[in-house]
Amino acid sequence: MVDTKVTPSRDSFEIDDGLEGVDDFVNESNPFENPFHDTIANDEPPPAYQEPLQPSARISDASTSGDAGTVPSPTPAAGTEPQLGPGLLNYYSRYFQLSTQDFKTNLHESVAFKLKKENDDEESSPSTISREPTDLYGAIWITATVIMSKFLILGLLYLLRQGIINGVEIPERQMESLYLSLVHGIWIFYSYIFVIGGASYKLLNKVDDQITLAETISTFGYSLTIWIPISIIIEVVELFQHDIIRIIPLLLKVFFVACAFAKSSIYLYSKLSRPNGSKYVNAIIVANGVFCLLVKIFYF
Repeated sequence: MVDTKVTPSRDSFEIDDGLEGVDDFVNESNPFENPFHDTIANDEPPPAYQEPLQPSARISDASTSGDAGTVPSPTPAAGTEPQLGPGLLNYYSRYFQLSTQDFKTNLHESVAFKLKKENDDEESSPSTISREPTDLYGAIWITATVIMSKFLILGLLYLLRQGIINGVEIPERQMESLYLSLVHGIWIFYSYIFVIGGASYKLLNKVDDQITLAETISTFGYSLTIWIPISIIIEVVELFQHDIIRIIPLLLKVFFVACAFAKSSIYLYSKLSRPNGSKYVNAIIVANGVFCLLVKIFYF
């Protein structure tokens, strides 16, 4: 009689369970059982690398072997790389990549009370006008700072004076007026930046075909820098307007809005003046005056 008794194995991997798995690799060496595996004594230098083939050699080899996969693709010439489309967010990221020094310079020029007429030389041409790096930081974030300064700072002043110092509830009418001024500020300031800025670009493009829409909008954005301190000062005046004679807050608001108009007009003139384009710049200054009037009526 044949003995069918199976001798138990010490290695469980030698049992064939009829399934595909780890036990299918029992005939291969186990690297973990090799005491000399991956030790310094067992390390050997790798084989020497072959010299890389030259492009001509790879092309000739590919032509003889019929393998086109080794043929190198031609390197595109400078300036011919595919550009991102306007529908992608990364397309607009380049307008926000400015250095800290450039940003400080733009801010300083936008608040300095000096008339710098670099572009108003009749003998100069648009090609000789210095072109600074264009960004939309001023058009987006400085404008948003001007709008939110009144909403946040005036709301904080209301809270400190009435809620904390006087211990009374802020009147609902004041909060409604604050929210309404926020809505008015959004459409007034951003319409000024993009609508008036776009129209100014169309006018200036007639005398300077090298000016860009982004450059014009950026200039309008930085012209609003002066409105940040002006807005804070007017907010303090509004906080105490019921404690003094009514005509005084009104005169103070008109005075500070006039200061903002003067400073922003100086900046716009220094940046947008072009040879033989004085009538267009004057039209831009008039539009800036209308904008300041709307700010006084609807925002302050």
